[in-house]
Amino acid sequence: MSDYAESKMADVQFTYELQRTLKMATEKELCERVCKKQACAIQFCLQRRNYQESKCAEVIKRYYDCCAAAKEAEQKTRTTSS
Repeated sequence: MSDYAESKMADVQFTYELQRTLKMATEKELCERVCKKQACAIQFCLQRRNYQESKCAEVIKRYYDCCAAAKEAEQKTRTTSS
């Protein structure tokens, strides 16, 4: 493979990784913004239960459910506005 081809492949890989990283950051920001109440509930639960995650499993699940719903709503918004 030529140096040029290898360079282009590296560029494509970098672009893919950058897009993936940006998407993950955007999803994290979405969850932090929309599910702040649930995130705070996790912290409160962990503090009260001596940081034993197993005792806060339901509260943690609600946070992940909130994130999933927020991502789904965001995706629907993107597809209907496109």
